[in-house]
Amino acid sequence: MLDFIAILLQVPAPDVTLKNDMASIYVGQIKAAYELSKSLFTTCLTIMGGSILLIVSDSYLKPKLKKGKLFYLLFMPAWIAFLTSLYYGNSTERWQESVSINAGSENFLRAILTEISHCYTIQFNTFLTGSSF
Repeated sequence: MLDFIAILLQVPAPDVTLKNDMASIYVGQIKAAYELSKSLFTTCLTIMGGSILLIVSDSYLKPKLKKGKLFYLLFMPAWIAFLTSLYYGNSTERWQESVSINAGSENFLRAILTEISHCYTIQFNTFLTGSSF
């Protein structure tokens, strides 16, 4: 019985050092940022596809005058902003995939997290800019 209690009271040695613990935290943050970026990416594609279908389709009333058709030029800044958002979303995906190549180095993961945060910030801001049009 005393042996059983002695085994229960023993504190196991930690399997993961502080460095590896920080690395796992960085990997978790990178994955979270990537998931947010991925959802913005699909929303961007949906909005762009819907606006293109709106212009191309013939099931709604189109303006007949050329001045009325100039309204479609308002889509251009939104598309440019959405394309920029898609570019930075793609960059976020590429940075996240580089984590699987070299996930052991804490300094590397910190640099990747910084880059992903930067790309996601630009992606989100350009998404908001495109949505405002």
